[in-house]
Amino acid sequence: MTRETEKVWAKELGCQAAIKFHSTACSDIRVNKVYVLLLLALGFCFLIAQTYPLIQVLETSKIWCTGSSGSSSLQATAVAGAATTASDNTNPNPLSVSFLHERINSSTIDLSHGEVRVFKPHGMAAHLFIEMGTYRGGPRSFSIVGLASKPIDIFHHPPYACEWISRGGGGGGGGGSSEAAAPVVVKGEVHKILPDWNYGRLYTVVVLTCKFKEDVGTDKSGGDLVLYASYGDKYREPERIVVFTEVKDEYNATLFNPPFPYDYVYCGSSIYGDVSPQRMREWMAYHANFFGNRSHFFFHDSGGFHDDVRRVLEPWIKQGRVTIQNIQQQEIYDGYYHNQFLVVNDCLFRSRFLANWTFFFDVDEYMYVNPATTLSAVLEQDKNITQITIEQVPISSEICIRDNSTNDYSRKWIFEKLVYRKVLKRGIRYDRKYAVQARHVEATGVHMSMNMLKGKNLYVKGDQIRYYHYHGTLDKRSEVCKHFVDPRNKTEVVTVQHENHRIDETMFEIVAPTKQYELETIGNLPTII
Repeated sequence: MTRETEKVWAKELGCQAAIKFHSTACSDIRVNKVYVLLLLALGFCFLIAQTYPLIQVLETSKIWCTGSSGSSSLQATAVAGAATTASDNTNPNPLSVSFLHERINSSTIDLSHGEVRVFKPHGMAAHLFIEMGTYRGGPRSFSIVGLASKPIDIFHHPPYACEWISRGGGGGGGGGSSEAAAPVVVKGEVHKILPDWNYGRLYTVVVLTCKFKEDVGTDKSGGDLVLYASYGDKYREPERIVVFTEVKDEYNATLFNPPFPYDYVYCGSSIYGDVSPQRMREWMAYHANFFGNRSHFFFHDSGGFHDDVRRVLEPWIKQGRVTIQNIQQQEIYDGYYHNQFLVVNDCLFRSRFLANWTFFFDVDEYMYVNPATTLSAVLEQDKNITQITIEQVPISSEICIRDNSTNDYSRKWIFEKLVYRKVLKRGIRYDRKYAVQARHVEATGVHMSMNMLKGKNLYVKGDQIRYYHYHGTLDKRSEVCKHFVDPRNKTEVVTVQHENHRIDETMFEIVAPTKQYELETIGNLPTII
C-alpha cells in the first residue's frame, strides 16, 4: 500500500514542484542506499529548523530550491532582509531590492505576527516629491516649490524637515576659522502651504518655507540645504533631498534689499497649443512699452512656443527683456491646467528680489492705466499695500466694425479691430488678475495671493487700472472677425450669443503709439498670422 507525503517546502518560497516519496509494505522493502542518504539529509535539515531561529533557516533557504527563480523566492529574501536595518550600509537590506526601490524600514516589520507576506510593486504610480525650484529668501529662510503626491498629502499628512549643512566651521555669520572645519548642521523648521485651492489632480502644488532661528551661510563658507520628505508612514524612511547648494563666497546680503534690477517683472503661466505668433508679437510690443525699459518678462513654454513664436520674440530676447523657460517636461506630472499653480509660484520666488512689483496675468490680457495717472502712481499710492487686484474688461472675440476701405482685417492688430466689450451682469463674479511685491509674499495663486507676509490687498477701481481680456484669440491663426457692425451704428448695443456688447475704443487709441514703439525699439516686423 502506498501513500504520498506532503510538500517539504512552501511553494511561495520558490519550490516550483513538490518532492514526492513512496513506500511499500514492510514485506516489500528493499533498502536503497540513495534513499537512505536522502532521508537522512532531510531529517538533518528538519533538525536544524528546530534548533536555529527561523530567520537563519530562511537565510539558507536558497540551497533547498536551487532551481527556483528569483521572483519566486522573493518572500524568503524579504523575510531574511528584515533582520537588517536600512541604516546598515555595510550589509545592504535585501528588502530594498525586493520592493523595487521602496526603501522600507525593516525594523518596523514584526515577525511574531504570522507569516510575512511581501507586496511586490511594479512601475510608478506617483512620485513622493518633485522639486521645481529652491530660492534663498534671506539669511534665515528658503522657499522650496514643488509637486507632492496628492493622495499621500491628503490622507497621510506627511511631515517635512530641513537642515543647513555648512561647509565651513559655522552655520551663521560669525566668521569661521580660515582652516577647514567639520561641517556644521543647523536644524530648521518647515512651514507648508498648498496654494492650488485643492485643484490638484494626481499631484498637488506644495510651497515649503524652511526657516532657521539663526543666520545660515552668511559667513560665505557655502553649504547645502537638505529637505527631508516623509511618506507619512512608519515603514519607509524619509527621502533626503539636497534642494539648494551655495558655493563659497556666493552669499550676497545686498541682493535682498532695494534697489532691485527692475521696476516690474511679468510672470506668465504655462503656454501651450498652437499659439499665434502675431498675437504674441502684438502683446509683447504693447507691454514692453507699457512697463518701460526697466522691466523683464518670464515666459513658460509648455509646448506653445513653436518656431514662429520664438522668431517674433527673438529681438526682445537679444535685448535682455525676455526669458523663455522650457517647462514641457511638467506634462508628465498630472497637475491642474498644465501645472499653472506650480509655474506661478516658481516665478514668484525667482522674481522676489528682481523687481519692486511682479505681475501675474495671461498673454491674451492687456493692462491699461488711465492716462491721467501712471502705473507707478497707482502702485505706490499706499505704502502699506502689498497686492493690488485688477478688474477685467471682457472683450468680444468676434465683433468688429466694418471697414469699407479694406477686406483684409488680418493685418489689423487684435486690440485694433476687437473694440466691443461685454456688458457686465450683476451678481456674476468676473476674474481678476493681480500684482504683488513678491518679497512680502509666501506663496501665490493664479488670480491672487492668499499668503501675504505683510501689508494689505487693494482692489483697485477700473478707472485707475484695468485689463482688457481678449479671450479665445491667442490660438486663432485665422481671422477672428465674424460679426460686422455698420460704422454708422457702432455706438448701439450689439447682441451676439445672448450677450450684450458696447463699443470701447480705449485700446484702439493706443495701437499707433505701440506700433511706433516697436519700430523704434526692435525694427520693423512682418505681419505673421
